[in-house]
Amino acid sequence: MYSFSVTLIMFRTELNFPPSTEKIGLKDTIVSLGSCFADNHGERLILNKLSCLVNPAGIIYNPYSICKVIDYALNEELPDQASYLQHDGVFSNFDFHSRISDTDGIKLQQKISHSLHQLQKNLVRAKWLIITFGTAVVYTRKDNKIIVANCHKVPASKFNKGMLSQKQILAVFMHTYQSIMAANPEIQILLTVSPVRHVRDTLEINSISKAILRITSDTLKTELPNIHYFPSYEIMMDDLRDYRFYADDLIHPSHQAMNYIWEKFCKGFMDDALLDFINKWGEIRKDLNHRPFHPETKSHLQFLTNTLEKLKQLSGEVNLEVEIAQLEKQLNDK
Repeated sequence: MYSFSVTLIMFRTELNFPPSTEKIGLKDTIVSLGSCFADNHGERLILNKLSCLVNPAGIIYNPYSICKVIDYALNEELPDQASYLQHDGVFSNFDFHSRISDTDGIKLQQKISHSLHQLQKNLVRAKWLIITFGTAVVYTRKDNKIIVANCHKVPASKFNKGMLSQKQILAVFMHTYQSIMAANPEIQILLTVSPVRHVRDTLEINSISKAILRITSDTLKTELPNIHYFPSYEIMMDDLRDYRFYADDLIHPSHQAMNYIWEKFCKGFMDDALLDFINKWGEIRKDLNHRPFHPETKSHLQFLTNTLEKLKQLSGEVNLEVEIAQLEKQLNDK
């Protein structure tokens, strides 16, 4: 007789972290600033009907420039004229992303003023400020020694490339933190480090950069009240450590990975009522996106009627006027 033993082999290490004691609610106002990861998560919050202002100054990767934009907004200041540039017929600003640009210099200044006003208005009433640090690598203008948020395709010879130290980030963040808390003492600040590698800086430099950001985030969370940390970087690097969880460029997380990180975020930082709403709203969004082969059938008419009823039941929690109007129009056109 042969005897067999079975050994359970684990193929991944799941990252579990304790749920936050402070929770995001459906009615909370949120501001999301930082890297492209901040854009992605912010858009998901909006998609799920939360009030979220996402990167009004555009994508910003380094902590120094993120804090600078917050300071502009809270101090109701505008960038110095020396921060503006014109390149290939387009006006930009070194403190803002290239999507905040214009072919007219005056219009650009108006755009920047509007974006900073939006940020100030939302920061003073927000329950949550989510900041995603992308890199500690910075570019400093040679002409005036000022760190920029974006080089706007200006030749590299015009900049000195460097790395922010933990001490430098802590100093600038502490100053900005005091301004934030003075304007809104109840705000909760959620820090995270982007899981997107900055390979143009080389993988070695990227590792050093992420390490600085991670240590800094931990120091801030430990030493300051109202600060939390979400381990998006660790989830991607350690939990999802396989290239099947990356997009085709092998740098950005895949859609599947982003969904997984989002689910971890929801479970860790959202209250039960919001989680329940997101589940219900998710099912309704699937119904709204449904495209039937035969839209003229009675069964599809009943499907639309049922979906409209679900929308009306949920409309007491959030504003669904647009979705209800669109569905009613479809029914009236039948």
